[in-house]
Amino acid sequence: MRLHHPLLALALFICAGSSAQSWSAEQARLTANEAKLIDTDSLFTDCDWSALGTDLVNKDLVLIGEQNHGSREIFDLRNSLIAELQAKHGFDVVLFESGMGELLMPDSASAEDLANGLTGPWNTTSFADLMRHLTEQRIAYAGFDVQRSGRSFVHVLRSVCAALRLDSTLYAGLEQRYGVLAKNLGPKADHATVRGEAEQLIADYERLLSVLGDALPKAPDTQQLLTHRTLKNRADFLRYMLQFTADKDWSARWAARDSAMAGNVRWLADVVYPGHKLVIIAHNYHIARNNANEKTMGEWLHAHYADRMFVIGSFAGGGTYADNTRKPTPMLPPDSSARDIKHVITGLGGFAHYLRIPAEPTPGTQWLYEPVVVKDTFIDFSDRNTLVPAQHFDALLLIARVSPPVFLDP
Repeated sequence: MRLHHPLLALALFICAGSSAQSWSAEQARLTANEAKLIDTDSLFTDCDWSALGTDLVNKDLVLIGEQNHGSREIFDLRNSLIAELQAKHGFDVVLFESGMGELLMPDSASAEDLANGLTGPWNTTSFADLMRHLTEQRIAYAGFDVQRSGRSFVHVLRSVCAALRLDSTLYAGLEQRYGVLAKNLGPKADHATVRGEAEQLIADYERLLSVLGDALPKAPDTQQLLTHRTLKNRADFLRYMLQFTADKDWSARWAARDSAMAGNVRWLADVVYPGHKLVIIAHNYHIARNNANEKTMGEWLHAHYADRMFVIGSFAGGGTYADNTRKPTPMLPPDSSARDIKHVITGLGGFAHYLRIPAEPTPGTQWLYEPVVVKDTFIDFSDRNTLVPAQHFDALLLIARVSPPVFLDP
């Protein structure tokens, strides 16, 4: 792997834009020195993760984010990091921001089938590669999102309930009704119109949840446990979405989702995978330890795990990504009137870097403790485009440029 020359990095950094020019040469030099080169190109076949050093000692959870759900290079670099975490640091479970029930597939399921069970924007070849690696290495995986991310759970539900000899009238048609109703619980929904149907479906899920819970053996298997928890997720989702149709409060809706996701992660860690070390994959917004205006999953988890968790945010310096509808979207240019993270990234040279955020700022990392412009991502419902990296993350992955992923056929 070639190492970039510090003087070249410094020159690139100073020329990155008028905002970067306001930084001293010493700040630029120190930032270039402290950001450790991981790879020189976008192939990620020879990544050097020695920069992690002792950062993961005594860590039980590593949360790895992304600035949007459609950047191939972020996906592929993260795949390399996950392989490193498994091989060198003992992490043996990967949790996804996707529906819990949708990853309950038979052992015969292909990597592509598993990738298509993830949230829609992640139905890509990059995630198929990851799922193939997880299954080959016998690394456990699960979804932790309260939202549904596919239609496969209906088959699992039927199989589990039939094996426990439950009355089929308790579960017949539930998932189909859920799919129809979920589409009608958006911001344009009339609360009075959907209330009766939603409350009935919640009651039906909770009845099955109770009956299934009573029927579980003393030592339920993983599929039974995850099926039971998925039924709880269905009721929880419908409940907060019904509330959303009444108050149209987006912040409350997202807080309810993040709270449920945090609860799922803790439940998975305590009940399904006790004693294991977990990797958690989600949007930067969800994994952040702190958010000035919103309550996030990472904040709830940090209150419980504290120094046992390590949070890595991911950002790009330019390029094009795919939005949640798979539409290619060019990244915005760096802000020439403010301190923009793109100036930092484009000034580093190489392709991908790892930057640990120190406990106390140094001249080269002072900017991590100040508001920095971060576009092409969601921060909160106040439409902010700035954040203080040190408040959100423990380290950053900085990638020169991104492109849309290669999507799988549905």
